[in-house]
Amino acid sequence: MKLSKNAFLMTMLMILALYGVANVMLFYNKNGFHYFDTDLFLIITSIFAFMIMISLPRTVEILIGSESQPPRSEIYDKEISNSEYGS
Repeated sequence: MKLSKNAFLMTMLMILALYGVANVMLFYNKNGFHYFDTDLFLIITSIFAFMIMISLPRTVEILIGSESQPPRSEIYDKEISNSEYGS
């Protein structure tokens, strides 16, 4: 399922906001600067980096305004209208 442009960008912003909130909360709960030396920081950063890397190609396509292909339903509709079943 392909998300619309606005829904996808809002999802990306929510991922980044959650990452920021998680790090701020843990920073103040884990003795300040010692938090960045812990495995917990590495795990949280890895999870959010993985989430962003999966969605990075779609983000770049949206930001430069060139999405790779129309949704499958549009391709399917064109094929049906061009076939013998469409008439």
